[in-house]
Amino acid sequence: TNNYIYLSNSEIFFVHTGINVNDQSSMFLSNFVGVSADGNMIAIGSNQPQVTLVGGIISNSGRNALGVVDCGDVNSLCNGISISSGYLSVSNVFFGYNQGRSIWAVASAPYHVSISSCRFNHGNVALALPGPPDSALYIINNGCTGNTVDGLPTR
Repeated sequence: TNNYIYLSNSEIFFVHTGINVNDQSSMFLSNFVGVSADGNMIAIGSNQPQVTLVGGIISNSGRNALGVVDCGDVNSLCNGISISSGYLSVSNVFFGYNQGRSIWAVASAPYHVSISSCRFNHGNVALALPGPPDSALYIINNGCTGNTVDGLPTR
């Protein structure tokens, strides 16, 4: 199905939960706060969804309601955003204190990612976007500070 989700308000909060986009939906979120999900904060599935995030906060993925790291396998969960395929555009989003990766590409399917003017602070790994050679990455004007592994992806 092709679904279109548009949420824009100064009071969009998702706390202790995550968002899964698993079909061919288009989702636009602006002015949002997402904190403290037990697993991935936003998971983008394998059916080529289109996700746009503008102006928000993604923080503390992998921590439960008590603030304790509680996500099972820190190597596959606990990420701010995980993308399996499709299109992801992220602009002016603060990523902080995520237990896994702030943004992680998990699949061998091609994906297209644009990240601009974001801040990656005090997490585990800022960006992990290996992907196949036919994936497209546009990473412009971002800052990384205090992560266990700072820096931008290379292929």
